[in-house]
Amino acid sequence: MPPLPTSLLGRWAQRWRATRDRVRTERAIARLSPSLRRDIGWPDAVSHQTGWRGQLVDGK
Repeated sequence: MPPLPTSLLGRWAQRWRATRDRVRTERAIARLSPSLRRDIGWPDAVSHQTGWRGQLVDGK
C-alpha cells in the first residue's frame, strides 16, 4: 500500500479533532439543567442537526 499524502492525513486529523470537540461540547451542554439549556437557546439554534451517532443534540 502506498503511503498516504501528508495533506490527506492532515485533513483527516483536522476533521477528527473537530468532530471530537463537537461531541464533547454536545455532551457538556446535555449535562446542563433544562432551564440553563433553554436560557442559552440550546437546541433551538441547531435543532436540525444531529450528534456524532445520530442522536439529537439536546441529549435525547
